[in-house]
Amino acid sequence: MSHPNYSPIAFVFGSRKIVEFAHVACALDQLLLTPPPASNYHLRHQLAPPPAISEVWSGAAPGADRLAARWCQLNGITVRESPAKWKVSARRAGILRTCMLVPMLPPNSLCVCFAPPEARQLSDLTPGSRHSVRECQKRYQRVLIVWPDGDIRPIVNTPISPSPFLTPLGR
Repeated sequence: MSHPNYSPIAFVFGSRKIVEFAHVACALDQLLLTPPPASNYHLRHQLAPPPAISEVWSGAAPGADRLAARWCQLNGITVRESPAKWKVSARRAGILRTCMLVPMLPPNSLCVCFAPPEARQLSDLTPGSRHSVRECQKRYQRVLIVWPDGDIRPIVNTPISPSPFLTPLGR
């Protein structure tokens, strides 16, 4: 059954400094194993509530990505890993991977970013995580940040300022 405004895919990314499996597992248990509640739309149109996440996409990087993949294996959730091609693209490999991966996400996928242990605000995210958040926002995906204290907060999809690296020369 098709569910309007919902995708059962999650894109999980975040800091390489995340080493506690329990931190990742607790957040993903809360976010991905529990189906979202039925909305008024579902009730009005006599649809079942949307299912829980059935597939997780990851960049396969150390830290949050690999811990999320491990959690998926333990919970029987399909993992689609897209490792960066560091030997081919050097330092840009992670950015290029994200630019390839995020546009392939179905509309209204859930994007989950794990902030590094020292993070207290969005500007404390790693450059790669900030880039992934921006790419998800540009495509109006649902973005949630998992903070070091376990707090999970959404990022409202407001217009974002473009990266200074993407502005045309001469400006």
